[in-house]
Amino acid sequence: MKKTINVNMFGMLYPFDEDAYNLLNNYLQSLQKYFMSHPGGQEIVTDIEARVAELINELISSGVQSVSVADIKNIITRIGSPEELGSDNEPEPETHSDTMPEAPARKKLFRDTERGVVAGVLAGLAEYTGMKLSWLRIIAVIFVFVSCGWFIAAYLIAWVCIPAAETPLQRLEMKGEPVNMETIRNMILENVNKMRTGSELPGLATRLGQIIGAIFRGIAYIACGGLIIAAVCALAFVIFLYIQSIMATSGGTIVFDEIFALSISACPTAMITVAFISAAVGLILVITLASYSIFILSGHKSRVRPWVAIAAIILFTVSAGIFFSTFIPLATAYKNEANRHYRDRYEDYRSAERSRSEKMLNADGWIIARDNNVRGDLINKGEHYSGYSNKYYLDVWESEGTMAAEIVREEKVAPGTYTLSAVARTNGEGVEIFAHTSAGRYASPVIAYGKEGGEIWNKAVEALADTTLTDSNRMLMKQYADANNSHGYGWSRVNIGNIEVAGDSLITYGITNLSPASGWNGSWFSATEFILHKN
Repeated sequence: MKKTINVNMFGMLYPFDEDAYNLLNNYLQSLQKYFMSHPGGQEIVTDIEARVAELINELISSGVQSVSVADIKNIITRIGSPEELGSDNEPEPETHSDTMPEAPARKKLFRDTERGVVAGVLAGLAEYTGMKLSWLRIIAVIFVFVSCGWFIAAYLIAWVCIPAAETPLQRLEMKGEPVNMETIRNMILENVNKMRTGSELPGLATRLGQIIGAIFRGIAYIACGGLIIAAVCALAFVIFLYIQSIMATSGGTIVFDEIFALSISACPTAMITVAFISAAVGLILVITLASYSIFILSGHKSRVRPWVAIAAIILFTVSAGIFFSTFIPLATAYKNEANRHYRDRYEDYRSAERSRSEKMLNADGWIIARDNNVRGDLINKGEHYSGYSNKYYLDVWESEGTMAAEIVREEKVAPGTYTLSAVARTNGEGVEIFAHTSAGRYASPVIAYGKEGGEIWNKAVEALADTTLTDSNRMLMKQYADANNSHGYGWSRVNIGNIEVAGDSLITYGITNLSPASGWNGSWFSATEFILHKN
């Protein structure tokens, strides 16, 4: 058990642990030794002792039963001790010199926790570079939003690597002031006055800085927590993938598709192992950094040496470089295998769809007389001139414009003169609706409107302006005019008259882009509603 003693300080008794009393007594004696040989030293020591008594009284008032060593250490850190100030360099008392030999006035980089609103990184950089702190904070806020989180990571790394200016000596080095008796005296008096009077009422800028700091801390907590969760999930997935890859190369059962197994099998096992190890190392470092960031965000002091943090950053960079250099071949192998797989599946699907459409066409009497480089299913729906999306029509296309297509139907009719009517559209010249009999060939071109407008749509729009139009016809015309959001689908009606059918009673008709009159310069055409009637 520790011994507790009562100590009289400025007329008040305070309970102390024996070790805490010894530490405080040694501290006050070191102050006496440090300052008493100089003018005004007694006043400085008295001020410091009075403030120590006030701080201890605050501790007792807050419910502390006995002042501990940790409490005294905290007070000494806030005020500063002669050992930290370099008392070994103090001039000999017999010289009665008021100054210490000046150290070079060279600034050192520290975190200025007194002016900082989060960790003092920006305040320390402002002190070190001479820039205005307000400008640095504005730049930092901009980078938070435009750097996709990298600025927050850089800030946390700087928080870990840059030490805080906690002692008077460190604050002097941060400001680049010479370390002598005058600057040390001023610094300690400044600390004592701050601790005695408390901080002044904060102004608007300070309050705003505190609010921004609280928001930044909240964002940092969320970002670090989310980063930990994401990295842990990614690490678990990496381990699972590695196990699956080993099983794939050894012929075991895997839960992924055939593409994964084939692509993994195409890569060397050593490459796979290096890729997954480097990924695991990088993710573990991310988890460690994010966890430690939460630790220091919670108010704990950083105890990681800068070289350790720098080594971790270098290791992360190396592991990331190794991962990407090995992952690219793996990803390329997977991509190539996936493209081949999906290309084969697509060809199988297109073949099945083509077979289905051919059966539908054959059932309606249509025959594919010419099929060179034709894509698509030969039939389609969704852009019928009537506006009905469920009506089918002939439809052939090929994006390169090199197709040669001809779809025909043969009918046996009575000899005589006939008229063929059809509705068609195209995006290029060279498409014809045609009919062929023993008496000759008859054809009429399809006007190229593309996928908008068309003669049927134009006539419907004109008809709606006619006030004498019957209600039933008006309803029909409005349906045509409203197709494709009132833009039409490019359909036109094509008529071929005076088609002579001889005694063999056979007529063949259809649509083609093998026009003898002009070359083909489009990429698709469509047709529907072929009607053959006798004159």
